[in-house]
Amino acid sequence: MSRHADSPSTTPAFYSADGYKQEESCGYLMKSVMASISHQVDLSDFDAAKAMVTEGVARLGTVHALVNCAGTMPGGPLIDVSKETFDLIFAVNARAPMATMQVAAAHMSEHGGGAIVNIASANAFKNESPEAAYNASKAALVALTKAAAHEWGHLGIRVNSVAPGQTVTPEGAAEIAADPDEARLQREYLRKIPLRRAGTPRDQAMAVLFLASDDAAWITGQTIIVDGGELGGGDWYDRSEAPPLPDEPDGA
Repeated sequence: MSRHADSPSTTPAFYSADGYKQEESCGYLMKSVMASISHQVDLSDFDAAKAMVTEGVARLGTVHALVNCAGTMPGGPLIDVSKETFDLIFAVNARAPMATMQVAAAHMSEHGGGAIVNIASANAFKNESPEAAYNASKAALVALTKAAAHEWGHLGIRVNSVAPGQTVTPEGAAEIAADPDEARLQREYLRKIPLRRAGTPRDQAMAVLFLASDDAAWITGQTIIVDGGELGGGDWYDRSEAPPLPDEPDGA
């Protein structure tokens, strides 16, 4: 994002990975801004990822914030994960952010610093099967975030990450409602979450905006886990004493 010299507003440039999904937080940001430019690129291509940011800098002038929010999530049992699938997941989820950060950091170091926010996942901190390669790629991104924060802090560059938990878009909610089996699985999943609901794209986007803003001026190398309390752990010894979901009798 580039902040105009004569205005506190920002002009975001959104770049998505060709054939892969954008994390929900960036989708929300795209819908929320008054003006933006967009470009599509295959982030599994290391050189294309770097060229994307170089082009963004050329179009925006001075870039104050970079948000890495594209991701891919092929599932499957670990014993069946192929080399091609593993390489693709790490190329998009970990290597591409490194490529974009390298270009952005070089630019930011010459313009007074900046902020980088990587979209990781709560899965970086837990085992959710069968998604081993995805989980590992997001754990790698968390480690990369901390390394970048340490190496670039003296340049005035802050690097943090947001780790979303269970997040459902309006489109995803419609798909869940149309599939009874998926609706049942989602409903049972909500019982793991103390706040008793799935996250929304806005929940994630607000954490991203905070870390990219001057309000987080003394925060770097950190991961904010936005998951409704799920990773806090714990369960009810007697499940009958567990709080109900909002639409159940006596629910909030």
